[in-house]
Amino acid sequence: MRTDGTAGAGHARVSSPLPQSARLLDELGLARATPPSLMTRWADAADDPESLGGRAWAVLGAGPRGPVCADLVAEGPHLLIEGPAGSGRTELLRAVVASLAAAERPDRLSVVLMDGRDSVSGGQGEGLRVCTDVPHVTTHLTANDPVRMREFAQSLSAELKRRAELLGRCDFAEWHTGRELSGRMVAQRTASPRNPTGTAGPSGDEAGGDLDSPPSSTIRLRPGAARRRTDTAPPLHRLVVIVDDLDALVSPPLGSPGRPAAGSVIRALEAVSREGERLGVHLVVATGPGGRTAESEAARRATLRVSLDPPATGPDEPAPGRGRLTWPDGRITAFQAGRVTGRIPRTATLRPTVVPLEWDRMGDPPARRPVRELGNGPTDLALLASALERAAREVAAAEVPSLL
Repeated sequence: MRTDGTAGAGHARVSSPLPQSARLLDELGLARATPPSLMTRWADAADDPESLGGRAWAVLGAGPRGPVCADLVAEGPHLLIEGPAGSGRTELLRAVVASLAAAERPDRLSVVLMDGRDSVSGGQGEGLRVCTDVPHVTTHLTANDPVRMREFAQSLSAELKRRAELLGRCDFAEWHTGRELSGRMVAQRTASPRNPTGTAGPSGDEAGGDLDSPPSSTIRLRPGAARRRTDTAPPLHRLVVIVDDLDALVSPPLGSPGRPAAGSVIRALEAVSREGERLGVHLVVATGPGGRTAESEAARRATLRVSLDPPATGPDEPAPGRGRLTWPDGRITAFQAGRVTGRIPRTATLRPTVVPLEWDRMGDPPARRPVRELGNGPTDLALLASALERAAREVAAAEVPSLL
């Protein structure tokens, strides 16, 4: 709709202001997370020709024109989150885990979690441990145990070597493209000699027939059962390594239990930064601003960068998680991180709301009403993890082994 006399004038779209707080499930379109809704998303990802081998979509939160999503496959492969203490880094990493799991089934994408700051170094709260109920999470470790840290570094390096040997000179997408084609096509079957008695060969109909097949160069489709018999290549899924407090690993404080093994972990993560794009391995790290982390390989090779604002106090100030996403082409998008560990009533988004609407804002996205959290009931992450677990059982997703 336009006012009289402005038919030829362009209409400048006005973006809606960012909310003070955002709920991740609302930004995902999963206000009621159920197994059928998740299975529909997974089926859509499996049919997407642009996401061969697994989709890696990380929804960060609410933007001026809808949800802000970082595609680690098309725009990655790595994501760096910077912000001071209290800015919502850990909560944003939890949102990344939840959105990755909602976008892809667990046998096509697995997640490895690592808390870099231990209790001696000042770590507080549960960190990324609250995400271990998500079926996509195969490994979780903290910097408290140097033995497990060394095992993790060795296992991650071995996984990169295994993928490099399996892919050869191809990259991750090319390998899956060739696997799809080889699974659907087979060369023309040649004629087999007949027995003197006129019957088929020793293998029955597969070794002989009533008529000899003439030579041909026609490509024939292989039946599904034959494809399952001949497809002996092991499955290769996408792997996302998520590290909280990377600066605690780059510069571990004196007295930290993980200090002796921090160097080996950093070298393994640097190998992921260099070779992960070709091998289907992505790195998502959170760190504080400045310091030696900016000089690390993980920070230099991160094509997607998030900068979180310092925490602000006051009733009119936004909740922790207000930040900006910098794209590889230099574009910057402001967003409010989606909260996934809050306890929000199921009816919070169902009650009607009446707000004034000005004429010059017709067609803009509706203003988001603030959501009031309650201190009882399960968190959104717990509800989503339960639905993900049931959906994984429904689709009979194969279990991905842990790196430890």
